[in-house]
Amino acid sequence: MINHTKFKRRQGGFTMLELVFVIVIIGILGVIGAKQFGIGIFGGAKGEAIYETTKKLSQNTVILAQTAGVPATVAANPLPAAGKTLLDVLVGGSGNLAAAYSNVMDTAGVTPLSSAVQSSGGTFSISGYPFTFGGGAGGPGGGHTFVFTFPDTITSQLVSKYGSGVKTLAASDAADPNVQYTVVDASGNRTVTIFHPL
Repeated sequence: MINHTKFKRRQGGFTMLELVFVIVIIGILGVIGAKQFGIGIFGGAKGEAIYETTKKLSQNTVILAQTAGVPATVAANPLPAAGKTLLDVLVGGSGNLAAAYSNVMDTAGVTPLSSAVQSSGGTFSISGYPFTFGGGAGGPGGGHTFVFTFPDTITSQLVSKYGSGVKTLAASDAADPNVQYTVVDASGNRTVTIFHPL
C-alpha cells in the first residue's frame, strides 16, 4: 500500500512577497523607460495646459481683431489703452481696452484668461513659466508666436504631442512649423517657440 500523504505536493502560485517584489521592479523599469524615451510623466499635463492656453490667447486675439476691424498683430495693436499691452487685455479684461474699443470683448464674447495666465509687474506666465507674445502678420508663415524657457521635460512633451512627434529631442529644431527649440543652455533649459497660425 502506498501512503499518499507523504507525496503531497505544494500548491502552485506566488507568495505575497514575491508579487510585491515583481510589482516594484516593474514600476522602477517603467520610470526609467519613461525618462529614457522623453515621456513627461509629471510634465505632460503642464505642457498640454501651456499649449492650449497659448492657442486660446491666439484665437482670442483673432476674434477681438475681427470684431473690432483691426489687424491681429501683437505689436502696435490699437485695442489696448495707453500704457497697456494686448496681453493686459486678453488676461485682465475690458478695463485695459482703449476707449474706442471698450465694448469689443463683450461684443465678441471673449472672456479674460486670468485663471490660466498669471500676471505680475508686466510679466506674464503660464504654469509658472514666463513668456513673450508676438507676431500676428497675415499671409504665408504668419501667425502668433509664444517664446518660453523650458526644461527638457516640458520641451519634450510639447514636441512629441504638438511638434514633430519625436520622443527623443535633437540638439535643436528650427524647422518645425508648430514647436521649435534651441540647444540646451548652461542651466539645462531650452528656448522654445510655439507657433499658432492665423
